[in-house]
Amino acid sequence: VEVEAIEEGMSAMGEAAKEVAALEAELKALNEGLSAARAAAAEAEAAELARQREEVEEARKAKEKKEKDKKKKGAAAAKDDKPEDDLDALFAELGIDPSKAAEAEGEGGDSKAAKKRQAKKAREAAEAAAAAG
Repeated sequence: VEVEAIEEGMSAMGEAAKEVAALEAELKALNEGLSAARAAAAEAEAAELARQREEVEEARKAKEKKEKDKKKKGAAAAKDDKPEDDLDALFAELGIDPSKAAEAEGEGGDSKAAKKRQAKKAREAAEAAAAAG
């Protein structure tokens, strides 16, 4: 009777060992799946961070381009603020016929710098006359 009890106990232990082995195999598979899921999540997070960095970089570049374009437009507008009409108005204030002044410049072959100096002198004279009058 004791031998039978021992054999039954051994058989039960064999069945339990099989169940433990099956549970260990299942646990191992679950751990591998969990590791794979963690790796995929980390990869997805890294891809999302890279995408966000790209968006930030593109936004920064767009902002810099916009500021650069704004500066260019500002410089162009500043040039347009003093068109030749201002010079014509200055000649009119001084009583100089602009067409004759242009002819005189062409005849004398004045350099661009000389023309600028002449225009500056004319402007200063007009300002002085306006301040005095």
